[in-house]
Amino acid sequence: MDPKNAKYWCYRRAIHHINRDYELAIADKTKAIELDPKNANYWLSRGASYNNKGDYNHAIADVSEAIELDPENAKYWYSRGGSYRNKGDYNHAIADVSKAIELDPKSAEYWYFRGVSCHLKGDYDRAIADVSKAIELDPENAKYWYFRGVSHQEKGNCTIIDVSKAIELDPEDAEYWYFRGASYHHVKGDYDHAIADASKAIELDPENAKYWYSRGGSYFQKRDYDHAIADNSKAIELDPKNAEYWWARGTSYRAKGDTCRSSADFDMGRKLENKG
Repeated sequence: MDPKNAKYWCYRRAIHHINRDYELAIADKTKAIELDPKNANYWLSRGASYNNKGDYNHAIADVSEAIELDPENAKYWYSRGGSYRNKGDYNHAIADVSKAIELDPKSAEYWYFRGVSCHLKGDYDRAIADVSKAIELDPENAKYWYFRGVSHQEKGNCTIIDVSKAIELDPEDAEYWYFRGASYHHVKGDYDHAIADASKAIELDPENAKYWYSRGGSYFQKRDYDHAIADNSKAIELDPKNAEYWWARGTSYRAKGDTCRSSADFDMGRKLENKG
């Protein structure tokens, strides 16, 4: 291909971007923009590389150029909203994706994105409403059901129905099983179901310490201290710098009357908390 042709640099940029070499991707896209500065997609793609690099201000600037060139393209507003959200500016993120929704109201992902942004801002009612719209548009998307459950949890509502639907749609996602198990534990006080769900999460992702810790907590509530200790010991093995896991195991040892081991665990928990 001809290096004087902008598409040549676009092709190279795509390879660098896929390989996560964002500096080279940005350099190549800059060359493409120099050759064809009126191509809105070039500004968008360079903005995407800046976003993935964590340079959200440059990403916003580039996508703003794309919007100026083609303000009726919903994906540009959505993309800029993503960079605003990544930098913690939820108000601008919501404003941008609202414009994307105005331009393309049938996009479930745009409604979901705004729902997540509202959730992060602490507006759980609006989050639930937006994600409900996403579910209406795309009821087979497990993450929409899961996230609506997360927003319901923040309001103190039962999440089990929504997360059960997420599990039905995507039973291989360990986080869904973990989250439903936590809901059984904390909302329902149903420790047997909590243990069953945490066990499934562990089966799917045995290297995740919080799943072992979660199951250990449910065993503790059933006064099955030996299993609680075993699970918290595994959590400690996987993440020995987490003070919470040491405190949990120490509490189980204390419940068994093993003051020596409980004291040692509590001491380690305090030491880690002081370091943090």
